[in-house]
Amino acid sequence: MALKNRSLHLGILVCAILVLPLLVVRFPPFLDYYSHLARVYIHANLSQFSDFYAYNSITPPNVALDIVIGAFHALFGIETAGRLFLVAIIFLQVSGLWILNRRLLGPQSVPIGPLLGGALLYNWPLSMGFLNYLFGLGVMLWIIWLWLLIQEKGLSQRVVLGTLFCLLLYYMHLIVFALYFLVIIGYGIQNLAYSSWTSAKEQLLDFVVTCIPFVPPVYLYATTLGGDSRVTQLFPHPLAEKWSVFIGSLSSGTFDPGSAPTDPGLVCLAILVGAAMILGKVRFSRDMALPILLVTLAFLLAPGNYGEAGYIVDRLPLGIALLGCASIRIDFRESWKTTLITTSLVAFLLIKGVYLSMSFSVFDVEMRRIHELLGLIKPGSTIIVGIDVTNPRHSGSDPERAYWHVASLAALRSPVFVATTHANRSQQTIVPSQAPYTDLYAWQRQLPIELAGRKDLAKLVNRYDEIMSELQTEDAERARYLILLRPYGLAGLARDFGDVIGTTNQMMLIELPPAAIVRNVVDHDG
Repeated sequence: MALKNRSLHLGILVCAILVLPLLVVRFPPFLDYYSHLARVYIHANLSQFSDFYAYNSITPPNVALDIVIGAFHALFGIETAGRLFLVAIIFLQVSGLWILNRRLLGPQSVPIGPLLGGALLYNWPLSMGFLNYLFGLGVMLWIIWLWLLIQEKGLSQRVVLGTLFCLLLYYMHLIVFALYFLVIIGYGIQNLAYSSWTSAKEQLLDFVVTCIPFVPPVYLYATTLGGDSRVTQLFPHPLAEKWSVFIGSLSSGTFDPGSAPTDPGLVCLAILVGAAMILGKVRFSRDMALPILLVTLAFLLAPGNYGEAGYIVDRLPLGIALLGCASIRIDFRESWKTTLITTSLVAFLLIKGVYLSMSFSVFDVEMRRIHELLGLIKPGSTIIVGIDVTNPRHSGSDPERAYWHVASLAALRSPVFVATTHANRSQQTIVPSQAPYTDLYAWQRQLPIELAGRKDLAKLVNRYDEIMSELQTEDAERARYLILLRPYGLAGLARDFGDVIGTTNQMMLIELPPAAIVRNVVDHDG
């Protein structure tokens, strides 16, 4: 009981430290987060947005966020619902690490593996706002634990429960479902390989029962999304770059995966891991050997694209790392070694938590200004987003990328159409309701358009006008806005294209004039 209580108290302390950066700010710096919030809010208030959006005719995978935040939103405001979801991600991942590690390797007073996993929970996927995936990872850890528990049940019970597990993870996130598939199939193959000749028939039947639950989700995908054009957009990712992608994905989010960053936090954590392994006795769960090997091979062989940059490659490393942390146990013979490593890891988490809180607060101050500025947008408007790339000191890997989806917050203030708000048929619960809005969304491709000069700006405004001219007369007269992110060299030129409503350090809001005036400006540019 003392061991259990000590481990429980440590887990609660780790959770409290990890949620600290989320509680001190109103607007965390997670790129897709604001698009997600807007989508859930639009779905819940679709009657107000019916001119722009409609319900998706299919139920796509990757909807965990929509369901959970939607449920929280029924009780709280949308911003509170979003923050509760972020806290739930941390809780599920920490508790999942703890409970799976205990199941695989037995009770420990200080579960070092899960503690190391907790140190990785602020990472590049989180900074990018891949929240469905992260929530699904936490749920997956719990489901692997449950799956191990039901192995002594009857075959029919295992098939039914296993199918429910697979369907749940399928709707959490496709990559999470794929990870779970590799883990469970790897576990089954491993058991089959270790079985004796006398029990081979029984183990083969057991393996078939293990595979059956994966059939319904695969069938669902094939029948609803089998024609997804993204499948044809796969391209190989150089094997030599995978190591830097792996490290970059585990970084705290200020670098792009693949850029081989030297993240000070990861360096310090690596030193602590090395010290723990030198001072203690390391055990690895044999049950997870082949499953983790299969997931690692999947990462090494995975293509670099699936409709958008790094859809597969940039997500898998965190899954590998968390599974590895859940499968490792480090014991120390002397109590002072246990105390030293535990204290060092908790201190590391605390220092990182304070640093992230301060970093998030800087972002939060700017976001509050942006939020107020977005309140000046007229209801019923359409909004496109461009990014000023004329500043030579900036690049796509800068921390400012966290502002790319802040335009979506305008939808929380009034009914508007924001071209960067995620509304993809294959992944989201809402889609554009009319062809011009579909074209506008496809043109933006969910990200700001890079603008390197006056001609780029003129072409963007002209293309915007062409798309909107397809609407009926009354809709075509809606107010139109351009949000220019990271205004620098184009800040002065933007005034030639419309009325500047306001600016912040990271954003300029421009109301565009009627189409005829836009054409005159573009024609004048030649």
